[in-house]
Amino acid sequence: MVLVQCFLIGFVIPVAAICFCYMRILLTMNQVHKRAHSRSFQSTLQSDKIAPSTTISARKRVTILIMVLIISFIFCWLPFHLWHIAKITGVNVSRTTCSITTDLTFVLAYFNAVLNPILYSFLSHDFRNRFTLTRHKICRKFLLRLQLIIPTTSCCYPFQEFFQIILRRIYYI
Repeated sequence: MVLVQCFLIGFVIPVAAICFCYMRILLTMNQVHKRAHSRSFQSTLQSDKIAPSTTISARKRVTILIMVLIISFIFCWLPFHLWHIAKITGVNVSRTTCSITTDLTFVLAYFNAVLNPILYSFLSHDFRNRFTLTRHKICRKFLLRLQLIIPTTSCCYPFQEFFQIILRRIYYI
């Protein structure tokens, strides 16, 4: 009885809650999309020049993100719960195997907490754009500081020219 309760409270209910909440997000997103493309909004859309393909690709990205998050949760937490069910029911393994498997499933389960922000970040289009922009700014600042360190003698002229070319490329990319 305790085994069933632990599995229900620790895995089935959280998976159901996550699926329910994400499905609500998808349904709300589809309802907003349908309202935005109804006849009453067609003139607004045409005047604002909102491309339907943009909203479709955005909806696809959100749907993919949600599916990946649900799958990652199940992938990370299911082995943990299945292993504990196996231990409680009396699976016959050596102490070393039991200890290693317990540790691995524990690490995998809590890896989900690390994985979620990574998935949100790298599956988000805005994050990738901001990350690239930040990387360019950091490189530019580094090269500017490096340029100040190198003396302006004639022997260092090729380095200065090199830095200026790199700075121009970073600034315009």
